[in-house]
Amino acid sequence: MLRGEHTLRVKESSRTSKLDAFTDYVKARYEQHGLSAIRLLEEIRPLGYSGSIVTLRRFVRTLKKDTVRRERLTVRFETPPGKQAQADWAYCGRFATVEGKLIPV
Repeated sequence: MLRGEHTLRVKESSRTSKLDAFTDYVKARYEQHGLSAIRLLEEIRPLGYSGSIVTLRRFVRTLKKDTVRRERLTVRFETPPGKQAQADWAYCGRFATVEGKLIPV
């Protein structure tokens, strides 16, 4: 058989979670205000959530990964040639002058 010509498929998980009914609400509140799992738990308990804080923390952790990834994105700043100069300063040792004085380079 060639690659891709098979009948094996990954099965979707049929498990449900007590958090499933609240994921849209939790996502929206986290994206708006960056609330902690404890604070979100206080908000969704009156709405009928009966699950544990551990389940909620696991879900919020997935949201945090997306936020951290977006914050780490680098925005390049390009200028035309001759408009900007950059230098990387590093210690290269010492240089002896004519008088014998050592000057850091």
